[in-house]
Amino acid sequence: MFRLSEEGLKSLTGGKNSSGRYKLKPSSKKKVLSSLSEDITCPHQKSLDALAKKPELLKGNQEHYDQVRIFAYFNRHNKALYERLAAIPNGGHRAKSTAGKLKAEGQKAGYLDIVLDLAHGGHFGLKLELKRQDKKKATISKLQEASIARLSADGYFAVVAYGAEQAIKIINDYVSKDKTKVC
Repeated sequence: MFRLSEEGLKSLTGGKNSSGRYKLKPSSKKKVLSSLSEDITCPHQKSLDALAKKPELLKGNQEHYDQVRIFAYFNRHNKALYERLAAIPNGGHRAKSTAGKLKAEGQKAGYLDIVLDLAHGGHFGLKLELKRQDKKKATISKLQEASIARLSADGYFAVVAYGAEQAIKIINDYVSKDKTKVC
């Protein structure tokens, strides 16, 4: 469903016509259609829509949906940053054959969940380990602790975030810092 405020509708239409109806400006039609098709095809939004229809999907999948929320947020609010943000598929249940293939391709236990390839704040990039918001149920493995220490020593901003909101704040705070000068 697509909803607009009265003010938003006026900005796209220029106001009501003589018959009291709104008619989109030609320049606005492309903007609205582009926005709508983007929301429909966004894999993050599709996943969140499925969750809205079946809230029981959240059980046992909190970190997954937190990560989906993060990517949906940046896809919608900051495309340039979104293009440099990537997920590392380390967790989850897989068939043994798939797990073997991923290990052969270089997947490593303990590597952090989200990577942002932007140099800011004196760092080469951001590496983020996402945990569920409930810290009592969120555990950081020794391998993850070692990854954080190693990546930090190598010049990355490596950190743990508890929940989607904290992760979004950490990412936004990170990119608000001065760009790191790279030769």
